[in-house]
Amino acid sequence: MGWVVGHLILAGAVALIALAIRNRDHITNQSGFSRDTLVDMTATGAATLVLFAIFTNTFGWPLAPALAIGLAAALSFRWHVLIVE
Repeated sequence: MGWVVGHLILAGAVALIALAIRNRDHITNQSGFSRDTLVDMTATGAATLVLFAIFTNTFGWPLAPALAIGLAAALSFRWHVLIVE
């Protein structure tokens, strides 16, 4: 039963990603966010996940502090890039 539920969740996630990719122009034009804002949010999220993975796998930190420090570092990096640029 768990196998079926897990595969249904994965199939649903793939379907949502495919729908978002197909409708990306509509999403960017009608959401109120510009393409630059969406790219910025995606880059900040990706940096947070990369830092989280480094902090938990390399340094062995607990999950919550690793996520908090990863998010703070990603937002700080974003701020530095936007202000110093």
